[in-house]
Amino acid sequence: MRPPHIKAQREKEILRIEKRQRELYKQLFELGYEKLENPIRHGWYRELIITKDVWTYKNAEEILEVYQKIVPMYWGATKEKARRVWDKKCSLFMISRDKPTISKKQYNKLSDKAKKYCVVFKYKTLHGNSKTRFYVNFPKACSRFQFKRAYITHRKRIDPEMISELTLLDQKLLRDGYYKLNMGGYWNRWNRIDKAIEIKKETRKVKQKLKSFKGKISNKEKEKLWEVN
Repeated sequence: MRPPHIKAQREKEILRIEKRQRELYKQLFELGYEKLENPIRHGWYRELIITKDVWTYKNAEEILEVYQKIVPMYWGATKEKARRVWDKKCSLFMISRDKPTISKKQYNKLSDKAKKYCVVFKYKTLHGNSKTRFYVNFPKACSRFQFKRAYITHRKRIDPEMISELTLLDQKLLRDGYYKLNMGGYWNRWNRIDKAIEIKKETRKVKQKLKSFKGKISNKEKEKLWEVN
């Protein structure tokens, strides 16, 4: 009987290695965290807070309802870095630096009165896809920014034997003949997924064109339209 090709043998070994890696990462995650007796100072949070003046507004409950949906703070090693992280997150959506945002899904869960504090806007992702979000207009009199000290209160539990095995598995994937096979060609999963998405998009466009011409063109013309696309 002819032995399997060296490439096929390596592919099977890569699959075994990756399966074992997933098992180890899952086990490490399930170890959880342990609480520190003495918290460790670690950077700053820049936080958007709602002040007591919110209760001077008749829609105070709606303002707090919206506040529960936003990400109110971001961490940085220093105050300046925390400010930069907040500004960077806002700049992703090309809006004012002091405007937090929520997703369409979060917006749909708000009450009608709370939705009045949200303004819709469109933006494009790094992949060129159009998305919808909502920026929040909190009344300035009842909201302000502050810096808050950050602390490490818990430590991740680890298993030295698991870490050692993961390191060994990573080294095996870096061997000659394995690295290239694992990162390129058939094993490059992201390229295959992207290609499949593009094919689906093009197919959807063609179907939409055909649907718009339904009853207006002959079967021969339909075939030509498919050939062109």
